[in-house]
Amino acid sequence: MTIDGRKFNIVDKPGIFDTSKPNEEVFKEIAKTVQKSAHGIKAILFVFEAKRFTEEQKNALNGIKTFLGENALNYMIAVFSHATKKQNEDKDEMRKAWNPTVASFIGSIGNRQEQERIRQEQERIQREKEEEERRIRAKYEERLRREEKERADRAHQEELNRKKAEFEQRQREALALMENQIANMRSQVEHAHVQ
Repeated sequence: MTIDGRKFNIVDKPGIFDTSKPNEEVFKEIAKTVQKSAHGIKAILFVFEAKRFTEEQKNALNGIKTFLGENALNYMIAVFSHATKKQNEDKDEMRKAWNPTVASFIGSIGNRQEQERIRQEQERIQREKEEEERRIRAKYEERLRREEKERADRAHQEELNRKKAEFEQRQREALALMENQIANMRSQVEHAHVQ
């Protein structure tokens, strides 16, 4: 299964800690689970009815704690089945349905419903921050390109103006030289007619 671009293996092991099974069967189930979880366990989804916690579920929870240690509770997420529409919409309604055992269990796993909501909010804020940073960066790069083009246009125009001024200066100098040469030639022609 892929969630937010990350791959996860889902290992479904109902009854893995069923105390009615012989120990040998339980150990085989545990070995299969460990083999399927070779890359580590990110979360343990513990599924049970919204209002009751059965003896089998208590045994499974104790088995998980025994096999994986008390820290396994840090990776546990409660998943409620048979919840009403009202309970799904209002977490307080869900809490009202819990018996003391369910409430104690939820407390022992750190009330991950709230933690998950906070985590999702933090991820949403992070995505918005990254999107805003990309938008600001794109705006900056566009302004940089525009300013660079404006600088290049100004430099180009300044170069054209300088070359035009040089050309006009050379034209004036050439014209002055020609006028001077023409004046000299007239003077020589007039001087030659007079003699």
